[in-house]
Amino acid sequence: LKLTSPQGDIEEFETSFPIDKIFDQEGIWMIEGKIIDFDSVTASDSISLFIENQDVELPPFPDKTLNNKTVAGIDSNSNKIRDDIEHWLASQELENVEILSELSVLYYDMLSENSQDVSLASGKLYKTVYCRLEEIRTNNQKESDDKMVEYETLNQEIKQLTYLQLNTTARILRELESRKFYIAQLETYSCP
Repeated sequence: LKLTSPQGDIEEFETSFPIDKIFDQEGIWMIEGKIIDFDSVTASDSISLFIENQDVELPPFPDKTLNNKTVAGIDSNSNKIRDDIEHWLASQELENVEILSELSVLYYDMLSENSQDVSLASGKLYKTVYCRLEEIRTNNQKESDDKMVEYETLNQEIKQLTYLQLNTTARILRELESRKFYIAQLETYSCP
């Protein structure tokens, strides 16, 4: 295995087991591998791996009991994303982190006990989900199977996020209460 860093530094490994490597430099890494099997047959390939700066400081992971004690949960860094959700977003290999983060803020607004208008927050949340999925679905009819995969991936990631967001009875009840607004307004939604 040969690793070339963005600055041109080269590391080579000769091993028959996985290698733990911390990619500590931002930029494009080249990874070249050569495999020799038991019959001395050789196969090789290379890939490029882009590493971006991940210096995002996460808040401490919240105590589950304390986090679930309120409808909104704990947001210790005041970024309008519940701390447990922020950890989930950072720890998963998600294709749609940006939109899931946006939805997390909208969920926080909808579930927040300080929210002046739960219905308004709910409407924004559901309109964002509806419009994003509709945009991909509409484009899918014109384009390739890649758009269908993009649609299904986003849909699955939104389902995972929803499952994590609505993890207590109080949160589910708040969401059901706010859904009345969403259903009443659905026919008037128009996406840009």
